[in-house]
Amino acid sequence: ITIPSDLTQIRQKAGWILSRKKYEWSRWKCRNIAEFVESVRREIKSSNPKMLLGVFGVPWKPKEGLWEIVGQDYSLLADHVDVFSPMVYYPLNKRPGIWMVDAIDYVASETKHPVWPILFVGDSYHPLSLMEIEAAIILVAQSPAQGILFISLSDIVQRRLEPALQRALRPIP
Repeated sequence: ITIPSDLTQIRQKAGWILSRKKYEWSRWKCRNIAEFVESVRREIKSSNPKMLLGVFGVPWKPKEGLWEIVGQDYSLLADHVDVFSPMVYYPLNKRPGIWMVDAIDYVASETKHPVWPILFVGDSYHPLSLMEIEAAIILVAQSPAQGILFISLSDIVQRRLEPALQRALRPIP
């Protein structure tokens, strides 16, 4: 991309890029991030070939800003990542719980790799009831997820949520 020479200020250049070359800029960011992840993979595999590389990802689709804002392209990252962990924090994203399943489906279909979503269990600013947490776990269990991570462990311990998690994680008939 050749930026017009009369644009001298960074803000002018950025405005020109975003108004005329947003797609190219977004794809460039995605490729750079994928190349970085590829280099990380080479390093860890040279140290320990059995080590898995995981990525905590934003659970958006391209139309929601995944490429443009975050610079993540799951299909580009799939060549270099073993496990994807989308941050399906549905209350913080002001989405219904079922949105998590859609996000997990998207990541699984784009990557063809294991998906271990990160489930938000609430905090002092965004408290969730035990029933809400159990319902969210059951939704994740009905998705193609092959594991589950929780944020934050300290909130699980402080709120004594372990029994609720054990109930929700029991095999679903």
